[in-house]
Formats: sequence, C-alpha cells, structure tokens
Amino acid sequence: LIDKRIRYLNLSENFITINGVNTICDFLRHNRTIQRLNLSRNAQVQFKAEGVKNVVEALMASESIDSLDFSYMNLTGCGESIGNFITTNKSIQSIILRAVQLNAIDFKNIFVPLKTNKNLKEIDISSNDMGGDKSLQYIADAINENKTLCILKMDQINISNDNYEIIFKAIEKNKTINHYSVNFNSKINPKIMLNFFIKQKQVKYLEYEPFDKDNPEDRKKQLTLEEKKLFEKFKTDRPDMEFIYK
Repeated sequence: LIDKRIRYLNLSENFITINGVNTICDFLRHNRTIQRLNLSRNAQVQFKAEGVKNVVEALMASESIDSLDFSYMNLTGCGESIGNFITTNKSIQSIILRAVQLNAIDFKNIFVPLKTNKNLKEIDISSNDMGGDKSLQYIADAINENKTLCILKMDQINISNDNYEIIFKAIEKNKTINHYSVNFNSKINPKIMLNFFIKQKQVKYLEYEPFDKDNPEDRKKQLTLEEKKLFEKFKTDRPDMEFIYK
C-alpha cells in the first residue's frame, strides 16, 4: 500500500481494534497521497479516543490529507486530539464527527482552535449531546471568529427555543459559512428557524427537517398548517437558496 498512489481509503465498518489502528498508522506515516480517510462505524470498543489520537498523530505532518471521517463511534474524550490536529495540520479541509458522543470538554477542545484555523472548510458535529449551552457558546465563538469555514452541519444537537439566540447571533455575523444543516433540532419552533434563515442572504444551502421520525419523542409531532405554508413560502422567497426539506 505504501507504494500505491491511494487517494481515498475507506476502512469503515471493519471492527478495527486498537492493534489494527496501530498497523494503519504505520502505513499512514509513510503515505504521501491519501486525501480522504474514512474510519467511521468501527464500533469495536477498543478503538475509542485512543485510536483517534494515534491516527491524527500519524497524519499530523501530512500535506495530502483533506478529509477525515470518524463518525458513528464512541469517541468521548477525542476532542483534545482533534483540536491539536486542527491547530497543526495545514491540509485538512473536512472533519466529520457525526454521532461520536462528544462531551462539553470535547467541544471546547475542538472549537477553540477552530477560531483561528485557516484551512478547514467543513465540520460535522451532528447527533452529539451538547452537554449544555456552554458547548453551543464554543461553537458560536468559533463561527464569530473563523474566516474560512464554509459548511457547518449541526443536525440533532438540541438547539431549542431557550438557547437558539447563542448560535443565531454568530451566524448573522459570519460571512463565509454558506451551507448549514440543522435537521432534527425538534426543540426549536420551526417558525423561529425559518424566519431567521430567510434573512441570512449569505446562506445559499440549507437542510432543515424539523422532526426525526426514528426518534420516539418526535414521532407524534407534525407541522401545523401555518408551518407548512411557511416552508413553501420560504422556498418561494429565497429562490437563490437550495432549500432541502421533506
């Protein structure tokens, strides 16, 4: 593998153990061509945060890696390693951390260095328990100061009627993020969400499905007739935006 010009390495769903991670890392340290690495859904208990730490350390000096996907694993405690990688590596453009059980400390360790990062274009922190409004504030502070991020995916992170102003004020100020995904944040009134985003002219792509039908709490919820009309009006009033909803 070291001698081949591999650009995309997909090792998802392989039940990789920590020993397997170390073997992969030996390869990554010598590789100079991999651009995308997918390690998602390796649910082996041994992988955890230690596996992430080993992978990002192996890639720390890489000049080719631009996308990392660690989604759908229990990686609580990985924030420090990811934050160090964001600070040090100069080629990474996309980090996917969907449903990896980040805690409040992880959010701090990831989003504080993101404030001054100049190369990351996309981050996905969907389906993680925010652990309180403090985590949302870390995200907001990064949105306020970062000048290069273009895509932010925040599906199912418990944005609610009580805390939405924290993140909305930051989105208003940011001029580079033009793609947002905010699906399944069912604790915020859809009217509040749509009335906010219709005014954000810098946003050109929005994914917003209010309710997750796989979630028992959301299963009985439905849009009111007024809200359904608002969704249709949104699409009419913002023809410049690609608006994705069901």
